[in-house]
Amino acid sequence: MSKALVILSGGMDSSILLHYVAKELKYDEVFAITFNYGQRIIREVECARFQAQAANVKEHKIINMDFFRDISTMSALTNASLSIPKARDDIGNAQPLSYVPFRNLLLLTTAAGWAESLGAQDLYYGAVQTDDFSGYWDCTSLFLSKVNETFNLNRKNSIKVNAPFMSYSKDLVVKKGIDLKVDFKQTHTCYEGTDPACGECVSCSARIKAFIDNKTIDPIGYSRVIPWGQYNCV
Repeated sequence: MSKALVILSGGMDSSILLHYVAKELKYDEVFAITFNYGQRIIREVECARFQAQAANVKEHKIINMDFFRDISTMSALTNASLSIPKARDDIGNAQPLSYVPFRNLLLLTTAAGWAESLGAQDLYYGAVQTDDFSGYWDCTSLFLSKVNETFNLNRKNSIKVNAPFMSYSKDLVVKKGIDLKVDFKQTHTCYEGTDPACGECVSCSARIKAFIDNKTIDPIGYSRVIPWGQYNCV
Protein backbone atom coordinates (compact mmCIF):
# COMPACT_ATOMS: atom_id res chain seq x y z
CA MET A 1 0.00 0.00 0.00
CA SER A 2 1.46 3.35 -1.03
CA LYS A 3 1.43 6.08 1.63
CA ALA A 4 2.55 9.70 1.67
CA LEU A 5 2.97 12.21 4.49
CA VAL A 6 2.70 15.96 3.82
CA ILE A 7 4.02 18.68 6.12
CA LEU A 8 1.06 21.05 6.21
CA SER A 9 1.60 24.46 7.76
CA GLY A 10 -1.76 25.87 6.69
CA GLY A 11 0.03 28.39 4.50
CA MET A 12 -0.82 28.70 0.84
CA ASP A 13 2.05 26.64 -0.59
CA SER A 14 1.72 23.65 1.72
CA SER A 15 -2.08 23.63 1.34
CA ILE A 16 -1.79 23.50 -2.44
CA LEU A 17 0.86 20.80 -2.09
CA LEU A 18 -1.44 18.69 0.09
CA HIS A 19 -4.24 18.82 -2.48
CA TYR A 20 -1.76 18.05 -5.26
CA VAL A 21 -0.48 14.95 -3.44
CA ALA A 22 -3.98 13.82 -2.42
CA LYS A 23 -5.71 14.42 -5.75
CA GLU A 24 -3.08 13.89 -8.44
CA LEU A 25 -0.43 11.47 -7.19
CA LYS A 26 -2.76 8.53 -6.53
CA TYR A 27 -1.42 7.32 -3.19
CA ASP A 28 -3.57 4.80 -1.38
CA GLU A 29 -3.37 6.87 1.80
CA VAL A 30 -2.25 10.44 2.47
CA PHE A 31 -1.43 11.77 5.93
CA ALA A 32 -0.70 15.34 7.10
CA ILE A 33 1.37 16.73 9.94
CA THR A 34 1.28 20.30 11.27
CA PHE A 35 3.71 21.91 13.71
CA ASN A 36 2.99 24.59 16.27
CA TYR A 37 6.55 25.87 16.66
CA GLY A 38 5.70 29.05 18.57
CA GLN A 39 5.16 31.06 15.40
CA ARG A 40 3.17 34.28 15.26
CA ILE A 41 1.15 32.78 12.40
CA ILE A 42 -0.96 30.62 14.68
CA ARG A 43 -3.96 31.06 12.33
CA GLU A 44 -2.02 28.73 10.03
CA VAL A 45 -2.89 25.85 12.35
CA GLU A 46 -6.61 26.58 12.00
CA CYS A 47 -6.22 26.65 8.22
CA ALA A 48 -4.27 23.39 8.32
CA ARG A 49 -7.17 21.68 10.08
CA PHE A 50 -9.54 22.91 7.38
CA GLN A 51 -7.30 21.85 4.48
CA ALA A 52 -6.59 18.40 5.95
CA GLN A 53 -10.31 17.77 6.17
CA ALA A 54 -10.92 19.17 2.69
CA ALA A 55 -8.25 16.88 1.22
CA ASN A 56 -9.75 13.90 3.07
CA VAL A 57 -6.46 12.79 4.60
CA LYS A 58 -6.28 9.51 6.50
CA GLU A 59 -4.98 11.22 9.65
CA HIS A 60 -3.80 14.70 10.60
CA LYS A 61 -1.47 15.25 13.56
CA ILE A 62 -0.73 18.64 15.14
CA ILE A 63 2.57 18.55 17.01
CA ASN A 64 3.55 21.08 19.67
CA MET A 65 7.14 22.31 19.25
CA ASP A 66 6.76 25.76 20.76
CA PHE A 67 10.19 25.47 22.38
CA PHE A 68 11.35 27.24 19.21
CA ARG A 69 10.38 30.46 20.99
CA ASP A 70 13.21 29.78 23.45
CA ILE A 71 15.90 28.83 20.94
CA SER A 72 15.03 30.90 17.85
CA THR A 73 15.37 34.36 19.36
CA MET A 74 16.91 35.79 16.16
CA SER A 75 13.76 35.13 14.11
CA ALA A 76 10.93 37.63 13.87
CA LEU A 77 8.52 34.72 13.39
CA THR A 78 9.18 33.36 16.88
CA ASN A 79 10.43 36.43 18.76
CA ALA A 80 7.56 38.90 19.16
CA SER A 81 9.95 41.66 20.25
CA LEU A 82 11.34 41.81 16.69
CA SER A 83 9.41 43.67 14.02
CA ILE A 84 8.41 41.89 10.84
CA PRO A 85 10.22 43.72 8.02
CA LYS A 86 8.34 45.13 5.04
CA ALA A 87 9.05 43.60 1.65
CA ARG A 88 10.81 46.73 0.45
CA ASP A 89 13.32 46.36 3.31
CA ASP A 90 13.82 42.58 3.30
CA ILE A 91 13.94 41.41 -0.32
CA GLY A 92 17.40 40.30 -1.43
CA ASN A 93 18.85 39.73 2.03
CA ALA A 94 21.22 36.76 2.29
CA GLN A 95 19.19 35.55 5.27
CA PRO A 96 15.95 37.35 6.10
CA LEU A 97 14.73 38.20 9.59
CA SER A 98 11.86 35.73 9.06
CA TYR A 99 14.32 32.82 8.86
CA VAL A 100 13.88 30.35 11.76
CA PRO A 101 17.24 28.63 12.45
CA PHE A 102 17.22 24.97 11.40
CA ARG A 103 13.43 24.81 11.52
CA ASN A 104 12.96 22.83 8.32
CA LEU A 105 15.63 20.28 9.19
CA LEU A 106 14.05 19.60 12.58
CA LEU A 107 10.50 19.51 11.21
CA LEU A 108 11.49 17.17 8.39
CA THR A 109 13.32 14.86 10.80
CA THR A 110 10.33 14.76 13.15
CA ALA A 111 7.92 14.15 10.28
CA ALA A 112 10.18 11.40 8.91
CA GLY A 113 9.90 9.65 12.26
CA TRP A 114 6.13 9.46 11.89
CA ALA A 115 6.43 8.53 8.22
CA GLU A 116 8.60 5.54 9.09
CA SER A 117 6.12 4.46 11.77
CA LEU A 118 3.30 4.72 9.25
CA GLY A 119 5.18 2.79 6.61
CA ALA A 120 5.02 5.81 4.32
CA GLN A 121 7.61 5.86 1.57
CA ASP A 122 7.36 9.56 0.70
CA LEU A 123 7.48 12.77 2.72
CA TYR A 124 6.54 16.10 1.13
CA TYR A 125 7.21 19.72 2.08
CA GLY A 126 6.21 22.92 0.36
CA ALA A 127 9.45 24.66 -0.59
CA VAL A 128 9.05 26.87 -3.68
CA GLN A 129 11.46 28.77 -5.92
CA THR A 130 10.69 32.07 -4.18
CA ASP A 131 11.96 30.67 -0.85
CA ASP A 132 15.41 30.05 -2.36
CA PHE A 133 15.51 33.56 -3.83
CA SER A 134 14.43 34.98 -0.46
CA GLY A 135 17.46 33.53 1.32
CA TYR A 136 16.16 30.35 2.95
CA TRP A 137 18.99 27.83 2.64
CA ASP A 138 16.73 25.05 3.92
CA CYS A 139 14.48 25.41 0.86
CA THR A 140 17.16 24.74 -1.76
CA SER A 141 17.84 21.76 -4.00
CA LEU A 142 21.22 21.24 -2.30
CA PHE A 143 19.54 21.06 1.11
CA LEU A 144 16.98 18.59 -0.24
CA SER A 145 19.73 16.43 -1.70
CA LYS A 146 21.71 16.36 1.56
CA VAL A 147 18.62 15.54 3.64
CA ASN A 148 17.83 12.62 1.36
CA GLU A 149 21.43 11.43 1.57
CA THR A 150 21.10 11.38 5.36
CA PHE A 151 17.69 9.69 5.41
CA ASN A 152 19.02 7.04 3.01
CA LEU A 153 21.34 5.87 5.80
CA ASN A 154 18.29 4.19 7.30
CA ARG A 155 19.08 0.48 6.88
CA LYS A 156 15.51 -0.73 6.62
CA ASN A 157 12.98 2.02 5.91
CA SER A 158 14.35 4.78 3.72
CA ILE A 159 12.12 7.87 3.56
CA LYS A 160 12.33 10.06 0.46
CA VAL A 161 11.77 13.79 0.97
CA ASN A 162 10.04 15.43 -1.99
CA ALA A 163 9.59 19.10 -2.82
CA PRO A 164 7.79 19.09 -6.19
CA PHE A 165 7.22 22.87 -6.17
CA MET A 166 10.87 23.75 -5.54
CA SER A 167 11.34 24.76 -9.18
CA TYR A 168 7.94 26.51 -9.37
CA SER A 169 7.60 30.28 -9.30
CA LYS A 170 4.89 31.51 -6.94
CA ASP A 171 2.48 32.28 -9.78
CA LEU A 172 2.75 28.67 -11.01
CA VAL A 173 2.01 27.40 -7.50
CA VAL A 174 -1.10 29.59 -7.36
CA LYS A 175 -2.15 28.35 -10.81
CA LYS A 176 -1.85 24.78 -9.56
CA GLY A 177 -4.04 25.70 -6.59
CA ILE A 178 -6.64 27.26 -8.88
CA ASP A 179 -6.69 24.11 -11.02
CA LEU A 180 -7.12 21.97 -7.89
CA LYS A 181 -9.91 24.24 -6.60
CA VAL A 182 -8.11 24.94 -3.31
CA ASP A 183 -10.06 27.22 -0.97
CA PHE A 184 -7.50 30.04 -0.77
CA LYS A 185 -9.55 31.87 1.85
CA GLN A 186 -8.65 29.07 4.25
CA THR A 187 -4.90 29.62 3.88
CA HIS A 188 -2.71 32.06 5.78
CA THR A 189 0.47 33.67 4.48
CA CYS A 190 1.13 36.89 6.38
CA TYR A 191 4.25 36.89 8.59
CA GLU A 192 2.54 39.34 10.94
CA GLY A 193 0.02 36.62 11.70
CA THR A 194 -2.87 39.08 11.42
CA ASP A 195 -6.29 38.66 9.85
CA PRO A 196 -6.71 40.61 7.63
CA ALA A 197 -3.17 40.17 6.36
CA CYS A 198 -0.74 43.10 6.45
CA GLY A 199 -0.12 43.21 2.69
CA GLU A 200 3.42 44.53 3.15
CA CYS A 201 5.65 41.70 4.36
CA VAL A 202 7.68 39.60 1.91
CA SER A 203 5.25 36.70 2.14
CA CYS A 204 2.15 38.84 1.52
CA SER A 205 3.86 40.65 -1.34
CA ALA A 206 4.84 37.41 -3.10
CA ARG A 207 1.32 36.04 -2.67
CA ILE A 208 -0.37 39.18 -3.99
CA LYS A 209 1.89 39.33 -7.05
CA ALA A 210 1.19 35.66 -7.78
CA PHE A 211 -2.54 36.31 -7.87
CA ILE A 212 -2.03 39.38 -10.05
CA ASP A 213 0.08 37.31 -12.45
CA ASN A 214 -2.79 34.81 -12.65
CA LYS A 215 -5.30 37.64 -13.21
CA THR A 216 -7.25 36.33 -10.22
CA ILE A 217 -8.43 38.07 -7.07
CA ASP A 218 -7.04 36.78 -3.81
CA PRO A 219 -10.08 36.09 -1.58
CA ILE A 220 -8.36 37.03 1.69
CA GLY A 221 -8.39 40.57 3.03
CA TYR A 222 -5.45 42.97 3.34
CA SER A 223 -5.30 45.82 5.82
CA ARG A 224 -2.94 48.19 4.01
CA VAL A 225 -2.14 49.59 0.60
CA ILE A 226 0.42 47.40 -1.14
CA PRO A 227 3.21 48.18 -3.63
CA TRP A 228 1.10 47.18 -6.67
CA GLY A 229 -1.69 49.62 -5.82
CA GLN A 230 -4.85 49.21 -3.82
CA TYR A 231 -5.32 45.55 -4.75
CA ASN A 232 -8.08 43.81 -2.76
CA CYS A 233 -7.46 46.00 0.28
CA VAL A 234 -10.03 46.41 3.03
